[in-house]
Amino acid sequence: MSLAPISACVVEESPELSPRLVATGDFSLLRRYDPSTPPDTRGASVLFVEDSDPSHAALARTRSFAASDVDVLLVVVVPQGVAIEQERALRQAGAFDVIELGPGLERALYRLAATARRVIAMREERAQLAAGLAHEDRLAAIGKLAASVSHEINTPIQTIVANLDSIRLELEALLARPRSQHGELLERYASNLLETVSDSLTGSRRISAIVRSLKEFARTTEATARLEPTSLNDEVQSVLRLVGKEARFQVKVELELDPMLPQVLAPAHTMTQVLTNLVVNALQALDQVDPAQRKLRIHTAADVEMVIVEVSDTGPGMPPEVVARIFDPFFTTKPSGQGTGLGLAITKELVRKAGGEILVDSELGRGTSFRVALPRPPPISVRPRPLSVPPPSIARLRVLIVDDDELLLRALARALKQQFEVTTVASGRGALERLRKGEHFDVLVSDIVMPEMNGHELYVAIRELDVRLSEHAIFLSGGLQAAALSQAITETGRALLEKPLSPRDLAKKIYEVAPRR
Repeated sequence: MSLAPISACVVEESPELSPRLVATGDFSLLRRYDPSTPPDTRGASVLFVEDSDPSHAALARTRSFAASDVDVLLVVVVPQGVAIEQERALRQAGAFDVIELGPGLERALYRLAATARRVIAMREERAQLAAGLAHEDRLAAIGKLAASVSHEINTPIQTIVANLDSIRLELEALLARPRSQHGELLERYASNLLETVSDSLTGSRRISAIVRSLKEFARTTEATARLEPTSLNDEVQSVLRLVGKEARFQVKVELELDPMLPQVLAPAHTMTQVLTNLVVNALQALDQVDPAQRKLRIHTAADVEMVIVEVSDTGPGMPPEVVARIFDPFFTTKPSGQGTGLGLAITKELVRKAGGEILVDSELGRGTSFRVALPRPPPISVRPRPLSVPPPSIARLRVLIVDDDELLLRALARALKQQFEVTTVASGRGALERLRKGEHFDVLVSDIVMPEMNGHELYVAIRELDVRLSEHAIFLSGGLQAAALSQAITETGRALLEKPLSPRDLAKKIYEVAPRR
């Protein structure tokens, strides 16, 4: 079985090295450079540097090349017969290997290719292991917060259940009275009913925010590299909803959030993970001190260049030798089986990807403080807001809603019936049946994860039957785990809304995607 060639860049003093390199069949040449030109190693696994005189200048250049890209294997090519001391010095300066020109070059390149492939494979395995452990670390953090999250969700659920039961009893009492009294009683009950419904909506939004925070934190894939405006104050509040009861009732929480704090640009959801890691670490440290001394402080501020969030605790602190290694991968002070040692390493990497830095200040007996500093985005020129687009000039849009949850279908039909002509179907096959019978709809709203036929399969089938309807489709998702299905939905280019969502938001999106007439 032939192996794929190893991508290489070459810095050479003579044109002799490149052709002999390619002739082995083990290397593919990406780019070659004159020694006076700094090489671009992007996409390369190996960088060959030819030095005819391995002097002090060559050692300095080797150190420079080795430090410029630690992921590229640096190979120094020297004249035949170079002294062993010079070879040792080049290796100590950062060279992965030192090979000589001359008759033995071809054999040396074959050996180098075999070694390089093993190293590259080991790095890939390590990266996969680190990614898996990073996900395990996130799940472990969620496990520690499970009791708190359960409390945070159960409380608003209890509120909603009690409120709905109260509404049911009041409506039953109203309907039991003579019809002539309905108007007077409804007027009397209206204020209380509206307040009860409003409290229920507030509770449901609270549950939605907690679930959304958990979904974002537990993503199995790395957050997208696309930078998005992010409010650190909102992220702090989101994390405190996660830690909920544990933070509020076991430690004293001090929030000092700058109300004028500007947003930062960061990959989506990464700040949720950064702050959760820091807060969870602080809570674990506080477990080791007297309850009366437990204090968690979260402070946000900004200056002309940076936006800062600081997480401090009054825990036992750390000695200098631990502080020096705290961000090292796999380094942990926790007992065996209680930590992977990746939490803070991941945190530092996420902050770096957002263009910032993270600093730690700790002293035994004085607590620990982590400070995240992110660049302040440049001011954005404000453009006049465009006039809002009015809904389509059609009296009643015909909307087909497909979902396997009957309760949700009934709820959406009730909520949208005043604005649209709503038809609900509990399966993809049922939706196709209606279309084959000649029914016409303006907008399709479909759940993605359904038995027998998922939302994407339904979309593809509808595109064959009624391409016009497929162009005005909206997908609903309760959380996609399958990467292939998620990618397929993205590639359709159609709107995607995350559950739970308000009927008002769904109605707005229906108007946006509806055909113009």
